[in-house]
Amino acid sequence: MKQKDNADRDERYAAWVGFDWGDQEHAWALEWTDTGERERGRLEQTPEALDVWLGQLMSRLDGRRIGVAIEQKHGAVVWMLLKYECVEIYPVHPQAAGQFRQALYPSGSKSDPADGELLLELLVHHRDRLRPLEQDDEPTRRLLMLVEQRRHWVEEKKRHGNRCPPA
Repeated sequence: MKQKDNADRDERYAAWVGFDWGDQEHAWALEWTDTGERERGRLEQTPEALDVWLGQLMSRLDGRRIGVAIEQKHGAVVWMLLKYECVEIYPVHPQAAGQFRQALYPSGSKSDPADGELLLELLVHHRDRLRPLEQDDEPTRRLLMLVEQRRHWVEEKKRHGNRCPPA
């Protein structure tokens, strides 16, 4: 069992999670704040799989929170996590994660399980350098979704325009 500094412990949190999202599946690494024990795993890239995983985690939290480090600030996974009050999201800029990866793994290799562990290390040992995601109010969230939807349709229009032969 791993000993923890009191500075690393925050009694409001039951666990810290490094979450590496992906197109096909997600990889995660978790550390319990009380014991320092670590768990890791993978999830299908479906809302149902994320709900089941979080439901199982919530049953073990004893009313406390979990902090989740993830390499994005917006998107489907973040919006799914935001619906749970017990989850506090710590977005990590991809460039910062990449430089931290380069410092720890100079070979340049990249793997999803290692990225989950890397994000967990950032959260556990350098949390003072990260800021939790501040939730936008309802009108702002709706506007962001509309902007993202518009961006999708503009890209779709461009794709179709590029396929058409010139007149």
